[in-house]
Amino acid sequence: MTSLAPIEHKATYFVSASLDGKLRIWCIEKMIELYCFDISVDSPVQNSAMADSIMNVKLINHKIYAMIFKSAIEIGLISHLASSYYISKQPIRCLGKCFKTNEQRERNSPYALFISFDDDSLVLLNPLEPDVIISTIYPPPTSNQVVKAFYCTSIQRMFLLLKTGSICVYHVEKETGTLEQLKESKSLKDYEGKPMTQGVTCLDTCHTRPP
Repeated sequence: MTSLAPIEHKATYFVSASLDGKLRIWCIEKMIELYCFDISVDSPVQNSAMADSIMNVKLINHKIYAMIFKSAIEIGLISHLASSYYISKQPIRCLGKCFKTNEQRERNSPYALFISFDDDSLVLLNPLEPDVIISTIYPPPTSNQVVKAFYCTSIQRMFLLLKTGSICVYHVEKETGTLEQLKESKSLKDYEGKPMTQGVTCLDTCHTRPP
């Protein structure tokens, strides 16, 4: 078993994913399996001439799954059936979720999924509309491997951390993402206003309450 997700409006149900290519819906009260979807049977990647082995199966939430292969990713929707609607044949680096509001985050209902590829490009997909790409980010001019990517809800921007320690901030409301800021490690300052001497190796968001 590789992933679990609660089912919205069904407090006693949850869905699981496993490396055998199956999604299962369970009843917690009775601890029994209610449904089983074999997503590998109808997988275009799995059944193609270039069939690949499943490396991981992740649940974005109780409606959306991602089946990750060595050289591809397949994203699908679970309803009364489970079927894929997006396939990338390009090797990926990471997969994540974008929330525009805290309410979306609490419901685990992202407005977009982002996928970063090994050529440092990144796409944002609409999770509910097959094949709809919201925005595409192309490698920044000084790109030297994107090591971290995430969407910041409060300012609704995409952040990329490069291997060099540089930070890129993108506006992603249009078909092509716009690079708004490119900050190098040496241009960052600490709380005293002094330039940082350390290289940035990790980047993430945090939530704090005012004193």
